[in-house]
Amino acid sequence: MKVVALDKFTTGYGIGGNTPARLRANLESAGVAGRVEIREGDMRALPFADASLDGAVSAYAMDHLGRTGFRTAVAETARVLKPGGEFLFLTVQR
Repeated sequence: MKVVALDKFTTGYGIGGNTPARLRANLESAGVAGRVEIREGDMRALPFADASLDGAVSAYAMDHLGRTGFRTAVAETARVLKPGGEFLFLTVQR
């Protein structure tokens, strides 16, 4: 299985030093660096072709986009998922 990690790699939400190099180091520590492709991008304009992914995960991110941004990101996720693809959405319930 191949995983694509997508991030804007900006600082915020209490995350300092958010860089591709930091993510790569964490992946290497976990022994999975060879199975992960790191890409920079925005979940509101996913850099993937239509129906190109088997699954997608949003972990504590989309809920920071506001109503319009959230709807756009969910629509983008639906666009890039293959028919029958699965989407796991994780958020903090308040």
